[in-house]
Amino acid sequence: MMMTIKMMMMMIKMFQCASSESRACSLNPLTVRLPFIIALKISQLTFVFDVTDLGDRTKSFEKCLRMLDAHEHVLLSSSSSSVVAPLSIIQFPEMCFTGYTFDSREEIEPFVEWDDEEEEEAVTRQFLSSVAKRFDCLASAGYVRGIRDAGRKLYYNAVQVIDEAGRVILRANKHHLYCIDETWADEDIESGFTSLELVLKARGIGNTNNSRSSSSKVEEYRIKTTVGICMDINPYKFEAPWGAFEFAKTIEKASSSLILFASAWTNAHPDDDAETKAIVPDRTETWNYWFNRLLPLFVDQEKEGEEGILRPRKRAFVFANRVGVEREIHFVGSSVVFQIERGGKLIVKGGLDNKKEGILVARVECNGVKVL
Repeated sequence: MMMTIKMMMMMIKMFQCASSESRACSLNPLTVRLPFIIALKISQLTFVFDVTDLGDRTKSFEKCLRMLDAHEHVLLSSSSSSVVAPLSIIQFPEMCFTGYTFDSREEIEPFVEWDDEEEEEAVTRQFLSSVAKRFDCLASAGYVRGIRDAGRKLYYNAVQVIDEAGRVILRANKHHLYCIDETWADEDIESGFTSLELVLKARGIGNTNNSRSSSSKVEEYRIKTTVGICMDINPYKFEAPWGAFEFAKTIEKASSSLILFASAWTNAHPDDDAETKAIVPDRTETWNYWFNRLLPLFVDQEKEGEEGILRPRKRAFVFANRVGVEREIHFVGSSVVFQIERGGKLIVKGGLDNKKEGILVARVECNGVKVL
């Protein structure tokens, strides 16, 4: 998804981050809030995809497993803090196992995973299922989704979330297509952005009357979640008004307190010259663009939402982005976990490099409801 200099000049303002940033691979668990405040631990993994392996998911899976193996002690640790949580979810970027820069439906067709396939045939689902079971958490990643509908074959740039039992609990299609998607993907113009409740393991750290009391008991919490994929955060086709804020307003309307965002974000257009394509901005530049696309969530936080629903006091954001180069397209990395509190306070909880692969484990607070 392109972030041009012109768009950066359109940014309404820069936010000062109250940063409590952690190093990649250091324990900095994540947290949640609604009627109750809970502690979640979220992991992101981003790796350099070898373009010679475009479509070779097996090599991608093997590389990810080696990275997970190398950091298993951090991912499974539960004793670094008095409010540390069990691992709640592992988030991978957009189309990270197949590569992103396909030129046609014919080229991408061998890598489509159909909704009606068995797990053995749906290899991304199978991989995520093994990760979720191993780490006893949810696992989410981008992939190429196929749906058979009345004799038609529909291809979507999508994300799926798998639970600890290996079940698919969410499939969400990219709503705003980028020009690279348009070479092969169908546009999901009916379903809109996906918002739903996910159940995650966590530890309670207080309730919404500002009291904070740590609990050593691991419990399940329902968390209202909105899912986005890369271009979704931008104005539709870059033609909608900047101030439409379609994705941010969906989050606000749904009163979501957890936002999962998988992307293959780039700073250039495929038609740009090689010099422009090679520019990888500093991660704070990328972060500030994303923050500005969420502007409605920073303002009017003291008011109630639609139909009298109280807005979350804290929202957690998990942005997992690609790094590396693919067919001259440079991805800008800069994966980040942050939270926005009522009143507009922004806290960056951890981030990855703009060029290097890595694993980030981060802690953040948001709202959740205990499963009884």
